[in-house]
Order: sequence, then structure tokens, then C-alpha cells
Amino acid sequence: MNLIPWSRARGDRNSGFVTPAVHDIPVPADSRKLGLLGAQAMRGLRNFLIFQRFPSYGWPYWIPRQHPGGEAAVSSPVILNRSARDWICFSNQFSPEILRIDPSGMISAADESWALEFWWMQGDSLIRAQNLDGTVIRTRDTRTSVVSTRWKSGSLDVAQSLYGARGAADEVIVRSEIQNLRSAGDASFLIVLRPYSNDAIGGLDAIEYRKDTKSLRINGVDRFLSDTRPDMVFAGNGSMGDITPSTGDRGVTKIQCVQGMATMALGFRVKKGARIINLRIGLSGSRPLSSARFNHDQAAREYVEFSGGKLSAGAQLSLPGAAYTEMFGACKAAIVHHYSRVLASSSRGSSPDIAAQAYHVCSALSRMGFTAEALKIATHYLKNFAYPEQRSLRDHLAAAFTVSLYADYFLFSRDDDSLQEVYPAIKRLSDSIAEFTRSVRSIDSASRVNFIDGFDMEVAHAHDFSVLMGALRHGSYLARCAGIFGDETKYAAEVSRLKGIVLKWCASALAGGETIMPAEFAAYCITAAWPHGLNALTPEDTRSLVSLVADSLRGLPVYNPSYGGWDSYISLVLATNLLLAGDTRCFTILDKLCPAPGEAVTFTDFKNPLTARGAHGEGESPKVMWAMSALLRSMLFMDYEHRLEIMPLPRMEWFEPGSEMVILRAPSRFGGISMRILCLPHEVQYHFTDLPKFVPPEIVINLPFKAKIKIESDFILKKEVGNSYIINGWPSVVRFTR
Repeated sequence: MNLIPWSRARGDRNSGFVTPAVHDIPVPADSRKLGLLGAQAMRGLRNFLIFQRFPSYGWPYWIPRQHPGGEAAVSSPVILNRSARDWICFSNQFSPEILRIDPSGMISAADESWALEFWWMQGDSLIRAQNLDGTVIRTRDTRTSVVSTRWKSGSLDVAQSLYGARGAADEVIVRSEIQNLRSAGDASFLIVLRPYSNDAIGGLDAIEYRKDTKSLRINGVDRFLSDTRPDMVFAGNGSMGDITPSTGDRGVTKIQCVQGMATMALGFRVKKGARIINLRIGLSGSRPLSSARFNHDQAAREYVEFSGGKLSAGAQLSLPGAAYTEMFGACKAAIVHHYSRVLASSSRGSSPDIAAQAYHVCSALSRMGFTAEALKIATHYLKNFAYPEQRSLRDHLAAAFTVSLYADYFLFSRDDDSLQEVYPAIKRLSDSIAEFTRSVRSIDSASRVNFIDGFDMEVAHAHDFSVLMGALRHGSYLARCAGIFGDETKYAAEVSRLKGIVLKWCASALAGGETIMPAEFAAYCITAAWPHGLNALTPEDTRSLVSLVADSLRGLPVYNPSYGGWDSYISLVLATNLLLAGDTRCFTILDKLCPAPGEAVTFTDFKNPLTARGAHGEGESPKVMWAMSALLRSMLFMDYEHRLEIMPLPRMEWFEPGSEMVILRAPSRFGGISMRILCLPHEVQYHFTDLPKFVPPEIVINLPFKAKIKIESDFILKKEVGNSYIINGWPSVVRFTR
């Protein structure tokens, strides 16, 4: 298909397509981001043209949901997935390639143009989950990270589970347990290779089924291997039309399509009863799967043992309310699938996007107890970072995230040997950042652009300078731990100066309302408090900023009308700041972003409040996982430099008799924290176990009600203020009488 390239010269009369120029737009637009928007629009136009050319095809779940009536129709000449971006990601935890499982159970690869769907066929009728709402149940086992789906149609039932495997190539096993509850000889289960993904339509030019290996080949590479020979094979393309089982050859082995719409289905008859079909998916587009004998059951068991062992060794939090506990477990089970992808990303360039993603994954891994993985990311990015000759804010932001990701690892590991090894790199980057910030007198004069994802206006933002401030704060802390006190003082002084510039800009932007900046983007000022300004801002500065941001918004969570959804990341960051400021609005945000009972736990960048589906951005976003896990952890405890604070903002319902909260091996600046909180009818007990590496100078225990503390010999009650109790020591148990 001949498509118009986005790069065609502006005003090309032959094409009739006009590339927008910055001066055509009546508001200041970032020319760099305008190019990205143009590429996105071009993909949407391409999708529209293919959709218009082949309207009778069966489409992925997200296309009919673009229209309010659920019809396969669109009113815009641009088709982009804005309706179902809440996918679950899965890999074998070794490969940088990731699979996505959408709300209909469709499996696609993150950077490719194919998808696998699983249909039922009865007689001449096709039953597709993509055409049904509320049919597919998706779950992720928080103990093993195994992803499962299940859906039924009448007497037909399919339950699928995904397991990672590693052999000659990285792969994933899809185990399908299919069942026909009553005798119906014409029922068949179809594994269908489709010419689209979660983002794009078209791009699948040729498919071949190889009978000798029972494999499907695309682009000359065996990517899919079945353990069962199909009873029939169907195919379709742009010329023949989509797969129609009632007509045509049922034994075709090859199909091509110049329009990129090739599709093929493997059919398996299912009489009354059940059968199991295993399908192997190669994660690499260049390495074919081996057709040698393969024990699917053993591979599945090995994956469960490997992944389950890793997850059980990390931090365990049992929070008040099953939904919160499930959410933290889901964060852990999801983040491990992004580790290899981040580690494989190029870190030699100075891309703030890549460095920011590495920061969020590394920081989340550190907080969850996966220190070995966090160390690999931290040292990889530090040792490979290279500044270009001409440096700009973009380069300093990438350097800042790189310093901060190592600092978060060190904070929770206290790995002094590693620090001595990497400190020269920390100093090199921190010195360059400080040299840049020392020339900053105001944010607007220092930059004309911002690096907030999705904020495309040509305007500076305090968020970026908060990231720089946070890196220098971390540089000062690491210098002190390395014994380089001159660097500690130098970086701390620059943090103090830069803090004033950041807060001044924030106050002006938030006070000016939409005449200065839309509130949903001004909300990013909150990052100047936690995480980037933690311990740099005074408590008064923090409370003032939190109040300014929260009060400037029309509602909570933070709604972004540009993308039709709640901004999950900045809403969760705001929630953590509200929690630390003692503002109960943090729970409003958390409860709305948590899935309803029965819904899959996903971490989408922007969540449609009406459909609860992903509306924009990543369907499983590492920065959202990081922000969610940090908030849930902070609900149970905060580790400051001189104190451990337990439950900064406790809720009365958490302390109902019979309730129990558990913290097990949770990393902190003091070492691993383990604690058990038991709520009895007349007493609340705090059991402190597993002495940490460093005993906190003081422990603050907060309660939602007045109680009497029982003094024991292994701790000292230092102070009692309202419902807060400050103690010294690491007691075995602290009891409070209600």
C-alpha cells in the first residue's frame, strides 16, 4: 500500500498532505515534540486508511471501543488506541522483549505488527472475545507472576496461562486448557495470527505453516510452535478477505499480502470433554524457535519455581485491605518483567526518557528488595553514561536520573564497596549538573522547553529543575557516605540555592491558574517536594506546596482532558505528598486508582474514569508501578535520616479487632524492616522482629486514637504527642491499651 510519508515536504501539492510547521500553530509548541506528535498522527492516519480499505475484517478489541456505541466505526481520519491501553506485560524475565495481553486476551509483541487471538468456531460461526465485553477474566498471580486468562461462551470454555522459558531462544509458553461441556462435534478452537497489534493495523506480509515442525513462520523466522498438529488451517489476506471458515481451503500452508493484512488460523476440533494445547512463542524476531523435543510441563514448573522463589525473597507487605495488599504484590510481580528491557536499553546516549525509565525501575526494584537487579542497572547506566560535546538541559536531566537511580540503590543497600567503585562517575555527573545549575537565575530564562511526557507546549517547567535538584541532593548524600566532605558541602549549597528558584516558579505558576499553565501540568510542581526535594524542603515549604497543588485542581485524581484520563503517575506522587502532609485526600486518589473487585490490576499511564480502561501512554508503565509501590510502602512506614515513622496517617478502620498488618524484609535506610501489627479487642501490638543493620535513632508510632502505651525494659518512651509515641530502641513488642 502506498502511504504518504510524514517527512514529505510541507505543502506538497501532489500529496495533498501538509506537514505542520511550528509557526502554523497559534500556541507555542515544542518543535521536538511536534515531530513525535506528527509521527503518532501519521500512524493513526495509516491505521485509518487500512481500516477504510478492509472494513469487513475482524478487528482488535480496541478499535470498536473507539466509538461510544461499540461499533467498528470511527468518525476521525486518525485511528489510535485511546480505548483499551490497559494491557498486562509478560516475558521470561531474561529477554528485553515483552508481550502484551489486552483486555480481550489478545497477545501481541511490544514492537511488532502481529497479534495472537484465540477464537471458537461452531459450524459456520466464529466466536471472538474481541467482540464481547466483560467476558475475559485476566489475572496475574502475585506469588509467581504467571498471567492467566479465561473466557466462556455457552458450553465452550478456555483457560490459558503464560509461562516463561529459556532455551536456544527466549520464549513464552501459552498453555490452553479448552473444554466443551456438551457434545458438539462441530466445535473447534482456533489459534489465530492477526495483522495488527495494540497500536497499529497492518504490517504482516507473509505467514507460513510448516507441517514438519507444527510451526508458524513470519518474516522467515519460526516464531510459534504448537505441540499438537492442527486439524485444519485457514488463511486470509487483503485480496481473499478475512478468515471465513465456511468457505475456502482448510489446508492452506502459505499466505501473502502486499497490503500487510495476512492472517492464518490453526484449528483444533474439540469434542465433549477437555484437551490441552501448548503454544510456544519466540520473543526474538531474529532467533527461530527450535523444533527439538520440548517438555512443556517441566518448563512451566521450572518457571513457577524460579519466579516464585525470586518474588518470595523480596519485600512482603500485608496492608490494611486486601486490595492494597494485592496491588503491592502486583507491582512486584510486574516490575520484574521490565528489568531486562531496561538493562538492554542504550545508556550511552543522554536520553532523559531512557534514563527516567531506568530510574523508576531501579528505584522500584530497590524498594522491593531486588538489590542484585537494582545494582546491575545502576552500575550499567553509571559506567556507560557519556555526555555529548554540546550539553543542554536534556543531557543534564539524563545525568540527573542516572545519579538518582544509583542513590536509591545505595540508600537501601548501604553497599559501601560499590560506592567507592562508582563515586568517580557520581562526582563527574554531579559536577556537570552543578556547573549547569549555577548559571540558572530563573527557570524561564534557563530553558524554553520541558521534558514532561505529554506536555507538548514550548514552555519551561520546574519539574525538570526539581530533577536536577534531587540529583545534587543525592550527590551530596553519596559524597558524605564516601567521605568526600568538600563535595558534600558544595552540592548541598547548590541544592539550597536552586530550591528557592524552583519554589518561586511553582508559586507563580500555581497562583496564575490556566492563564499561566493548565492545572494538570502545573501539578507536576509537586515533584519538587517528594521525591526530588525530600529532606531539601522544610516541612513548611512542603506543606505549602502540597496545599497549593491540591487546591489548584478541579478534582482528584489529576484529570488530563488532553488525554481523556486520570494521570496515574502524578496523581500517585501527589497522593504520597498528601500522605506525608497528613492530608486524607491521599486515600481518595488511591482508592479511585485501585481496580474494582474482579478487574485486572494494571498500571496504565492515563486511566479513563468512566471505562476504567487505559486512555493514553503505556498500558503497563514502570513509573506508575514505582509511584504506586512507593505510596503503599509509605502508608506503612517512612524512613527518614533520623527516625523510622510507622503509619504516618493511620485510619481507624485499619485497627478493627482481628486486623493484621505485616512488613517483612522491607528495605530501608536502616536495613531490612520486619514488623507485625496485631489488632485485638482491647489491645494493639507492634511486634518488631529481625534486628535491622542500623537501629533507627528514634521510632515514631502513630495511632488513629488515644491509647495507653505499656512500658517495657527494651525501649524508652521519649515523648508522647497526641496520638503519636516516640521511642528509642528496637523492642520485641510494644503494646497499646485501647
